[in-house]
Amino acid sequence: MKGKIPAATRNALREAFYDLLDDMQFEQIRVKDLCQRAGISRVTFYNWYEDKYDLLDDILSQMKQRAEKDFQHYQKTNNPENDPLQAYDNFIDTIFDLQEQEVRFLSHAREEQDPWLSYCYYMFVYNGLKKFMDNYTWALNPRYTTEQTASFLCSGLWGFFGSCRRMHLSEAKIRRQTKELLETILKSDAFRNTRS
Repeated sequence: MKGKIPAATRNALREAFYDLLDDMQFEQIRVKDLCQRAGISRVTFYNWYEDKYDLLDDILSQMKQRAEKDFQHYQKTNNPENDPLQAYDNFIDTIFDLQEQEVRFLSHAREEQDPWLSYCYYMFVYNGLKKFMDNYTWALNPRYTTEQTASFLCSGLWGFFGSCRRMHLSEAKIRRQTKELLETILKSDAFRNTRS
């Protein structure tokens, strides 16, 4: 993104992007279609974005900002002592909140529906988890590198969410079970380096 885009233009492009995703995969979307749907000129689009990938980066960046704000709120409210296990709980709550806030985006970011968009969202979550782990995991004395652990947790949680949803479990139950599973993993010798 090239600067501070006016909110109305940003929102119009975001909504146009979601509307087009209702009809096609991300790779099929053209800037011309985005502009037409948003009611803006291509000149206006290119004043703010390099291409549609830049628009997607902006959408993910907005999600990241909201998630970071929500996580800090959870930390301030639920974890004034900065306990790393509670921080993981707060991270899970943040992910679930983001999924509730971004239903329209996430309805398209499923691997079977749009593999590229699914990959972009997965990498968004993975990078957020990796950054989070750099700040909070050291106190748990992990056995494996941040990259290894983030990959394992992100892929495992991804699969766990999907299987719970296919079982038609409530969001509250999925959230609770996710936290229980993650806490079990984080407290186990499989995760922690118990060697002196």
